Amino acid sequence: MRYTCAGIVPLNGKILSKKDGIKPILKKVGDALKNSVDPVVIRIAGGSASGKTTIANIIRKKFAEQSVLLTQDNYYIGREYSETNGFTFDQPQSIDLDKLGQDIVDLRNGKSIEEPIYSFLEDGGKRIGYKTVEPAKLIIVEGLFVLDDKLSKCGGIKVFIRTNCHGRLIRRVIRDISRTCWEPNRILGYFLEVVDPMHQLYIDHQEYVADYIVVNQYDPETEPNKAGCQQEKQIKVELNGPLGVKMLGSIGAETISHTDQEDVYFSVSGKAEEELLRIRKEGTNLLFTYKAPQSDGDVRVKRKVEFPISPIEEGTIQASCQEKLKIFKSRDLFVWSSIVFSQDCIVVPGKKGRYFLEVRSDNLKKVKSLLAKLGLKESKILTESYFDLLE
Repeated sequence: MRYTCAGIVPLNGKILSKKDGIKPILKKVGDALKNSVDPVVIRIAGGSASGKTTIANIIRKKFAEQSVLLTQDNYYIGREYSETNGFTFDQPQSIDLDKLGQDIVDLRNGKSIEEPIYSFLEDGGKRIGYKTVEPAKLIIVEGLFVLDDKLSKCGGIKVFIRTNCHGRLIRRVIRDISRTCWEPNRILGYFLEVVDPMHQLYIDHQEYVADYIVVNQYDPETEPNKAGCQQEKQIKVELNGPLGVKMLGSIGAETISHTDQEDVYFSVSGKAEEELLRIRKEGTNLLFTYKAPQSDGDVRVKRKVEFPISPIEEGTIQASCQEKLKIFKSRDLFVWSSIVFSQDCIVVPGKKGRYFLEVRSDNLKKVKSLLAKLGLKESKILTESYFDLLE
């Protein structure tokens, strides 16, 4: 619901769940194409990384012989223009909505257009040319602001894609690492500092004019795997106390390093229970980590995204997210027979420290051999993260 001085403004559009899919929209488009002598327009809006392009491409594929697709991103005026005028890329003022609106009207009237070609990689973002687009029976338009009042003259079927903040954040980080020239820490900071506030200011309200609202939440079970995120494999057991250096040396374990770490776990709106957002402080270094839910089995397997951040990004995360847990860790890292493992002393403020052996391997047979040599053969193998064990 949206609140105004006159009371509650209800949604007008039909809400479609993941189970519903977009079949009702495809049927609506198909019926419109059959019954209308004029070209049909469908406008698909939603937040950054909500899935607009994916859904637009599904519709385009379904009606391939009859359709053209306009992407609002091609109508960005350019980084230099936005910076000179004090706009961000997530404000409608950075986009030539007048040209986009006129191009839609021209296509609807049977005229060809010159659609801009925009590159996010060149000079940080600029228009690099134009391409001719011929009129078609179905005109598909997707972008952040395509349900903006400025485009109301374009009419057509109006669709809004709804995704929570957390889902848009993780998709944006994963996507823009390969799509733009930005470093991951800058992508993260920009989302929290600019993208989400602009979403609340300029994008959310568009769902109130939509005919259909598609709920397209981030799927942590499948999307990190599809995106090729790094895979982490771990096994851990809890210890009664620290293992002696003499014992470790007797089995041939070699010391790699000793570090002291501070791990802070965060939450943001929409995060699934088994997903983790973490900032690790080790000396003066800061590391941001996102971990998807683990796979079933004796070995904990998680997909993750991890990269260094600065104190500036740390402050932005602290201001934008809710801190859930802070732990202090003393970690001694060893290697034995090509297996890397650590002995961790974990302390939650106000609680007694606990000791764990954490092994970075999915070779269960070899791990069990290590545990046996350390007198831990009967120890219960844990697959939970420290957050799950200590929260």
